[in-house]
Amino acid sequence: MAKAATWEHVWWITNNPYEAEHMRRSRVELPAARHLMIRPVGFALLNVPPRTGKQKRFVIVSKHKGDRSCLIPELKKKGLLKVADVAGKHYGGPKGLATYDAVIHVPYQVSIMGMYETLAAGGVYMLPSAKFVRRMPKMCTGSLIPRWVLEPNNIGLMEWYHTDFKEAFVYFDSWGHLASILTDPKTADLLKAKREMGRRIMARIREQSLASWRLLMQNVTSHICRRRAMSSAEVVAASVS
Repeated sequence: MAKAATWEHVWWITNNPYEAEHMRRSRVELPAARHLMIRPVGFALLNVPPRTGKQKRFVIVSKHKGDRSCLIPELKKKGLLKVADVAGKHYGGPKGLATYDAVIHVPYQVSIMGMYETLAAGGVYMLPSAKFVRRMPKMCTGSLIPRWVLEPNNIGLMEWYHTDFKEAFVYFDSWGHLASILTDPKTADLLKAKREMGRRIMARIREQSLASWRLLMQNVTSHICRRRAMSSAEVVAASVS
């Protein structure tokens, strides 16, 4: 793969800040002239299915290990599951999550497609803060996040803590802090502001990503045209000689 990074006809597309650093640590230096970070645009086609029963204010998607192993037991101990639905595999997709006041979540990957889609749909995430997530045992964050990523100088590689997205999230510094957020009457106004912020951020990300795809297509087309011109010139030179 390191050799492929030197080939002029190969372009590299990463979809989050972590991937280029992972490649560098794997001794693959992505060429600046042929590398673009293009984030997902957050488009979700799935519509919200009809709901049965009364919906609670918050939701936890229990298929994620950290949510299942750490978050749910902590909220249960504090008697706060009464304000949160625990969803399984079928929860209506990003648009379904956006119908709740917020999704309470412990990150298990540096980024997930659902994050972009849920923000674009108007959803809000409540997450452990950078300091808190570093203190969590590995059983909470899982094996898909390398521990070096959680270090203070690296955690910004995770989209959940990247400066481009931080203003859209609500962070809690402890389980007790989360409990106070869930029960504070002022939280409703905070979440309303975060919902709008997430939409604005994803609108900006979408424009950036589409512009990057256009640039990539232009660069690839230009490269192909140059190669064809060079090949034609070589054929002409060969026939003259």
